[in-house]
Amino acid sequence: VVLQDVRGRAASQGEHMPFINEYADGADTIAWAAKQPWCNGRIGAYGISYHGFTTWAMAGAGDLALQAIAPTQGPCDHFDMFWRGGAFELGMHLFWTMRQMGPAELVRRRPDIAPAERRAKLERLVESIDDFDGMARSLPLRRFA
Repeated sequence: VVLQDVRGRAASQGEHMPFINEYADGADTIAWAAKQPWCNGRIGAYGISYHGFTTWAMAGAGDLALQAIAPTQGPCDHFDMFWRGGAFELGMHLFWTMRQMGPAELVRRRPDIAPAERRAKLERLVESIDDFDGMARSLPLRRFA
């Protein structure tokens, strides 16, 4: 089993740009794993939610070593999540970003923050998510950045 954090998340280095690097990084991971002495050259991939998307992205790379995928609750086309009929869904994007990206990015990008202050910032972020409708209806949105 190989577990990989996407670029710029958790223990992985680099800058995270959602839905951008997963295609190339997935192809690199498949190629690397298929060459390992413990691998028979046949790869399977599995993921839930965002990792389900990364599973689809790996499949899109076309490496024949990838023999099976089992994406669960993950979009095969992330544009369906954030655009409806060609219109950008600001509310969906804000909610997803705050909920899925915000807490980890706060911790990752601000290692200099003392634990007590970090906890307070995380609590404010969670409160903003809990009152998402009120936050999203407030203008300007910039004040929440």
